[in-house]
Amino acid sequence: EPALIENFQNGLGSRWDPVAVVGGDFGRFARFESGKLVVNVPRGNSWGKTGIQSKQPIFTVNRSFETQPGLILIKTDPKLTTGFVVTLASSWHHDVWVLQTVWVHIVSSTAEGEGSVAFINTHGPEKYGSDGRLPIKLWEAPEWIGLKVYPGKVALQVSGMDTPAVIEMGWIGEGTPVYLQVFSHPRAEGGPSAVAINEIRV
Repeated sequence: EPALIENFQNGLGSRWDPVAVVGGDFGRFARFESGKLVVNVPRGNSWGKTGIQSKQPIFTVNRSFETQPGLILIKTDPKLTTGFVVTLASSWHHDVWVLQTVWVHIVSSTAEGEGSVAFINTHGPEKYGSDGRLPIKLWEAPEWIGLKVYPGKVALQVSGMDTPAVIEMGWIGEGTPVYLQVFSHPRAEGGPSAVAINEIRV
């Protein structure tokens, strides 16, 4: 049974804080529209990080997660999505890039290059494969992104993948609180980025 289902009928509501850093601007670039959070950041806004962060931990890892991992499912609108990041961090922070953070960066295929999914720990050696990139080619953003959190490791699966990608993540142990962020993020600094989120389930 989901502990949380968010479909943005009440905007930010009581669960979310806005993310607006490194060129991001929630007031200018984000809106709530027919049950979706829609972010559209034009070219020329640095990394333009605009989106949401949970005010409180979405869960705290405990021993039971070994057999019943914490599951986060994010449903997007691929037609309105070109580049975004999903992160898990152990504390609330305006710009979680500076923390040890599970970082999933997804970009769709555009004139600037083909689509990709990167899966790393921002401040540790942990990453998927040799460079963090999953061996899948995206034309458009996936319809859903799923993260399973176990003590000490995280599994990532997106629509179109047969088997999850797993990385050891030593800082997520028993007792670790987990905060969720989802925000727009371009392929390269200064580029445009957009994300539309239909639903988040935890």
